[in-house]
Amino acid sequence: MVERFPLLDTMLLPGEDRSFGDGLFVDLVPAACWFTDVLACVPGEDGERLLRMAAERAGGRCETCDRRLPEPEIHERWDYDHVTVTQRLRRLICLCAECHMVTHFGLAVHGAEKAALAHLSAVTAMPADEAREHVEESYRIWRMRSRRNWRLDLSILTKAGVTPKPPPESHQRARAAERAMWVARLRDGW
Repeated sequence: MVERFPLLDTMLLPGEDRSFGDGLFVDLVPAACWFTDVLACVPGEDGERLLRMAAERAGGRCETCDRRLPEPEIHERWDYDHVTVTQRLRRLICLCAECHMVTHFGLAVHGAEKAALAHLSAVTAMPADEAREHVEESYRIWRMRSRRNWRLDLSILTKAGVTPKPPPESHQRARAAERAMWVARLRDGW
């Protein structure tokens, strides 16, 4: 079988910055950028290949806490250019479920906040009060970024021969995100 994008065999996407966004930190995605994760934008087989590539180059371990990964999760490290209002994919990393929950701390609001905060403190050696301040600052940045409609740049994928399906326009993503939040609130009774 011929590989559709042999550049993935290098274990590095063209233009990928493996030093960008090192470590564990809360990295909330602006509301207008929700539903733009790589696995949502890349068709099934290609998404599976990206996940395998990220897991293989991480040696089957979480890239932030070094835990062995029974089920690796792929995570995007994004750069936000406030001048061009562009959300650009800079790096893919492999995370365990706990580190992924910390990174997307907003998803921990359904009762997992304490566990996510404890994991952040344990992995980073941040005292609990410093970890809470980090989360608060992340939410401040999130609110600021969520006021804008971001353009999505997945050029490191297209340069590797992966053709992402276009996500909905940013204003449509923001509406879909708001609907999803209301559905979750109704479902969870809050």
